This record gives sequence, C-alpha cells and structure tokens, in this order.
Amino acid sequence: MSELIGRHDPVERLTGWLRDDADRRRLRIASISGPGGVGKTFLLDHVLAAADLRSRRFLTLRVQGTDTARTLADLVTRDLVSSSRDATGHLQKAFGVTLNLRRNLEIIDEQIRAEIQEALRATDDGLGKPVAALFSLGVGVLEWVPHPSAQLAARIGGKVDIKALAQVLDRVQRARATRTERRLWNGILPDWRQAGARNRLRMNLGEELAEALLVDLSALLAGWRRKDWARALPDKLPAHDRLLLIVDDLESVSDVVMTFLLEHLLPRLADAPFDTLLLCVGRDRLVDTHPGWKQHFSAHLLGDIPLSSFTDDEAAAFVRGAGLTDDAVVSRIVADTQGFPYLLASEVEAELEGGRSALGLKLFVDRTTRWMTPDQRQWLRALCFLDPITIEGIERMLPDAPAEAVLSWFKTEASIRDPRAQKWSVLPIIRSRVRDYVCNDSPAEHRRWLELAASA
Repeated sequence: MSELIGRHDPVERLTGWLRDDADRRRLRIASISGPGGVGKTFLLDHVLAAADLRSRRFLTLRVQGTDTARTLADLVTRDLVSSSRDATGHLQKAFGVTLNLRRNLEIIDEQIRAEIQEALRATDDGLGKPVAALFSLGVGVLEWVPHPSAQLAARIGGKVDIKALAQVLDRVQRARATRTERRLWNGILPDWRQAGARNRLRMNLGEELAEALLVDLSALLAGWRRKDWARALPDKLPAHDRLLLIVDDLESVSDVVMTFLLEHLLPRLADAPFDTLLLCVGRDRLVDTHPGWKQHFSAHLLGDIPLSSFTDDEAAAFVRGAGLTDDAVVSRIVADTQGFPYLLASEVEAELEGGRSALGLKLFVDRTTRWMTPDQRQWLRALCFLDPITIEGIERMLPDAPAEAVLSWFKTEASIRDPRAQKWSVLPIIRSRVRDYVCNDSPAEHRRWLELAASA
C-alpha cells in the first residue's frame, strides 16, 4: 500500500505490542511521536484496522485531539465513554457509574449558572459573554476555579476579557452550589439524593472520575468487584477482558488530562483486575512530556515509535504510486512537500483534480491549522508573508503580538517549519497555499501583508 511507504518497521512494532500475550504486566504504556502531518494517526488507524482487536479481546476507548478548550469531565464522561459505543451497544447501561457522575456534575453546573445569571440580571455588568464561554467548555466547571483567569482565558481563546473572566470565576467560587451539601441525618441514611456523591466531586474531581471509570471497566472486563456489590453494574462483556486506551494528539489535551492520567487513572489501572495497553500519540516522545512518566511508570513503558517525513525516494514512490508519472511533476511535489505525508497526499490530490480549487485551499489550511489556537492561526497567516522570519519582521507584521513568543512558538512547530532552510522559514507549500487562501478571501488583505513584509 503506497500510503505506508517507509513505515514497515513502525507497523511491525506497533502490531507486536497489540499481539503480545507474554508480557504479564497489568499496565503497558507506549507512544507514537513525530511532527504534525507526519502520519501518526494514519499509521495507528491502519494497524488497528488490521489487528482484529475483537480476537485480541480488547475493549477500545479513545480520546481524539481537540482544537478547543474542554473540561476533563467532558473528555472522560462524553468522548472517552462514547468511543466504546460499537463494542458495548448500550452506553447508559455499560458505563452507568461514570454517567451518573456526569449527571451530578450537570446538576452542580446548572445550579451555579442559574445563580450567576440571576445575579447578572440585577447588576447588568457585562459578564454574559465570559459566562457563556466558561460553560461552553463542558460539564464540571468546578475544575477551572483554581486556575488563574489569564491561564483560562488563553485556553478559551478569542476575545474574552481576562478581568471579566476573573469576576466570573470569583462568582463561581462563591456560588452556593460549590459548597458542601448537607446530607439528611448526618449521612446516616443512604445517599438517595446524591448529595454525598456531589460533595466528593467538589473535593476531588479527578479522583472521583478515575474511580467511577475503573468501577465500570472492572465490571465490563473482569466482573464486578466484591466491594462494588451494592452498585448497579453491567454484566461482564463476553468477548472482552482487556483495555486498549488511546490518547490521540496528546498535546491538544495534555494540560487537561496529564495530571488525571499520572495521579489518578494509571495507578488504578496498574492494579486493576484486567490488562491495559495505553497508546499516546503526540509530537514529542511521551517521556519528554512530563517527568512523571519515568518517575512513576518506568516499569510499564514499552517504548516510543518515532515517525519522520519520507525520504525523497519514498516521497517519489508515493507520488508515482498515486498515478502521477511525469518526472517534472513528481520532482516539484517532492521538493514542495519536503516529504510530509499529509502534504504529499494533499498535493497529489490537487494535481489529480487539475489544480488548486478554492475549496481545496480551505481544506488544506483547516487541516494545517487544526491544532492551533485562534491567535496562532493569525500568526501563521502573517508569517507566511515573511521570508526569512525574524523578530523585527514579526514586530512589523504583528505589532500587537509578543514577537519573541511568536518566534519561539514557530520554532517548535515542526509541521509548518522548513527543516532545510538556512533561516527560519515556513515550508514553501504551506506558505504558498496560505497566501493564495488569504488572497481568495480578501485581495486587499493580501496586498497589505505583502506591503508590510516588503518593509520589514
């Protein structure tokens, strides 16, 4: 298959991890790393499709990368749980404890929001937009209360005023719904109204999420545990007794899930009554993303599969395998794309369709920038008109942006940076396509960028 040119060894290694029955560790951890656009997710999906996970008795849970800020509770109780739909069929029954936790968070959120909105109607102090932005992150807004407003504003992106957001967070923290609820008869009676469950969420959301997920998974994969006898739990899945947990595009969710994984979920999975294989997909080696991986889980690490762009010969074989045989066309595509698989695929598709369409340019730009924040997308538009990229040029093109921070960000964005250039430059094909995309939308903006770049 042409799409897997140059990927034989990674395929074999990843397949081996999925098929290894000799490793007796309850928890095994592995990663696939490489710059954006190098084909990490494609490699993973190809191997998973060929691995016949059902015969390997895996229940697969997967968190996909996200280009918008999300709460931890939403990623776990919605994305992670929903990814098992094909295997379990009935989500409400299969993950009842986890979904009940979500319902309790929804109750808390609704109470907090209602209280804040009632106060806003009386004061009319212009906090409606940051309130909406905060609650758009998903269930469990309590998670954000300890964070500085500037940090949260950066995650949300857009034009939410930091001072206004700080006021909203203060109101959340002071809301009645964030306080401990009183239980009937001092907790002597059963917790029919779930006040005790909500109190535990207020105290330690990450720990409660991990425990709820483990209760459900244990019942599904090994049969319910003795200590869970009083819970309403599903029967064991007849064809599954191990877990494949995938975190794809780790960078986009790391600030939300990293502590949850290292401190709450993985220690439980290491002692769980079923086997787990955790696969993390990201731009950096997993052990380089946080010291906790080596410090606490070195005994569970399998290794990392590093991916890089194709060599010129591999890239040429890819292009020819798609049906393009003209030597000049092949050479141009190989040189423009620098061997990045997703750029190769996009350029081949454009060539086969007879050129660059407006829609094709939009799809290319959307895919290239999907993991960037709104500010970073604007930075890229400006940088595509600069060659080379310098502090002075950035200051001219983006007078309101922190020039050193922009350059520092660009240096780490391997998927858009030209690795062969003697000075800092955007990959030629990305630079060319972004410029054309800007021109399609606004010739005036295109001229303005060109004029600024000429004077930089």
